[in-house]
Amino acid sequence: MSTVRTERGSVVAFVVVIAMIFVFCAGLVVDGARMVGAKSQAIDHAGNAARLGAQEFLSIRSGTSELHRSRAAAAAKRYLSRYGVTGVVKCDGQSVTVTVESRVQMTILASLGIRTKKITATQTASPVDGQ
Repeated sequence: MSTVRTERGSVVAFVVVIAMIFVFCAGLVVDGARMVGAKSQAIDHAGNAARLGAQEFLSIRSGTSELHRSRAAAAAKRYLSRYGVTGVVKCDGQSVTVTVESRVQMTILASLGIRTKKITATQTASPVDGQ
């Protein structure tokens, strides 16, 4: 007497698991690339705003490289506003530090419950004496 063992449905479960793994890998590639692009753009905006703020000297004739704090911060904030970027600007008189924050909407990973990721970038610029 031999018993026949059926394994119906085991292939379906295997295919479902493999399909989910492929979706997750595709999500890592697509959404990961979007996050890298957003990080690069955030670094770019933070650096540009900081450099723009670092051009606001108190007085070039005095021979010091001290920054006009309010004008430096305002220049950096205007840059961020012009490009629709959210950020925090700090000026200590010697340098301008800009932190930019953005959120990236996930496309494929959203189907797995990961809706958004927060991206931040911080850049500092200070005046350099050309001598």
